Amino acid sequence: MDDSDIKQNPHPKQAYEITVRMENVPDPVKAVTGSTLMELADTDCVPQDPVSGARPYPTPAPAFELRQVQPNVYRGIAYLDPLLDEDYSGLGVCHWRLNMLNIRVDIGKAGYVTGLTLDEVKAGSEGGSFFRDLFYKGDPEHWIAMSWPTDHLQDVQAHPEQFFAIKVAAKELGK
Repeated sequence: MDDSDIKQNPHPKQAYEITVRMENVPDPVKAVTGSTLMELADTDCVPQDPVSGARPYPTPAPAFELRQVQPNVYRGIAYLDPLLDEDYSGLGVCHWRLNMLNIRVDIGKAGYVTGLTLDEVKAGSEGGSFFRDLFYKGDPEHWIAMSWPTDHLQDVQAHPEQFFAIKVAAKELGK
């Protein structure tokens, strides 16, 4: 089974409003995109490789749209059930679950990725990352991403002028 075999859920029900806020970005934002990185809850529904015995399985990442609603604020709807639970290989129903909700922000020639775990999404948490401004200002051909998660704030608090933030929040719809 590969990503092309997997069917989209025609009637997803687990909807969350995703809000992305950026603070102190060094240049205008070019694009903000979202994806839901999915994984199988149990790999027994995938055939074993006859040589290795491993069960190679796809990790699809259906995209969701984020639209600008204010300067440096984007919103969109992500579903926790974007894929159809189905028997794809004749070995039983494959059940999909969210592994990570990913957000990518393109600023200049650089792309910054952050996101939320399934537990953070369900809890309605705000997460994200801080990025050091000096990495952005370096040579974009040799740029290396360095992020500081929001739970490691010592450097950010000591030198806030050297960082910019990409924050992500989830809110369940219908509640």
